[in-house]
Amino acid sequence: MPIRGGYPGHESAYTSEDWRIMQSAYHRSTALLGATNTRDADRLAREVMRLYNLGYRDIEALAFAAANVENNRREHDLATAAPVDLSA
Repeated sequence: MPIRGGYPGHESAYTSEDWRIMQSAYHRSTALLGATNTRDADRLAREVMRLYNLGYRDIEALAFAAANVENNRREHDLATAAPVDLSA
């Protein structure tokens, strides 16, 4: 699971509830996006955490916002990818 870290303990910046919300939102956002590769999964997890740190606490809103950002990044990646030479 891409959202991992110092689960509740003396060095954790997040509570058990924080982790639960982020993990639930991550799983929901992956369901919204469909299949993800490892790079996209890590990027999506970082986006969920970034939005959480900005104050998103509703799981559905957090998941939708993260999925939207990731979808936009994927579209940008496809649009800017180097063309493939099919003549070879």
